Amino acid sequence: MRPKWSQALVALALSFTLGAHWAVLQTVAWTSMVVNYSRTTTLSEAVSRTFDGKHLCKLCKLVKAGRGEEKQSEQAPLSAKIDLILQQNLIVLASPMVDVGMAPAAVYQSQHSLSPPTPPPRAA
Repeated sequence: MRPKWSQALVALALSFTLGAHWAVLQTVAWTSMVVNYSRTTTLSEAVSRTFDGKHLCKLCKLVKAGRGEEKQSEQAPLSAKIDLILQQNLIVLASPMVDVGMAPAAVYQSQHSLSPPTPPPRAA
């Protein structure tokens, strides 16, 4: 049986991978905003100011920027993986900017044979 600290460490790593840290930070930001706004206004007005999107605090801006950077970094490796898969299979996709009729025929031919390799003959 694994120690409880290792299970907690795995759960923490998984939560960071899934982006739970942004949700925790956003919750802290919203809570502090409601508390700060409720000091000068009513509770209902403080809640409406918190969630209207016009009155962002520093932590809200930080969370928004962090989520944006995370989304951009997630998209870049995906396109790199697709390019790698396409190169491995020798599949060439023509973009709308490329004139397909002018491309050399060798680009579209695969170097792989269609039949699987045959095993070497066995000695009798």
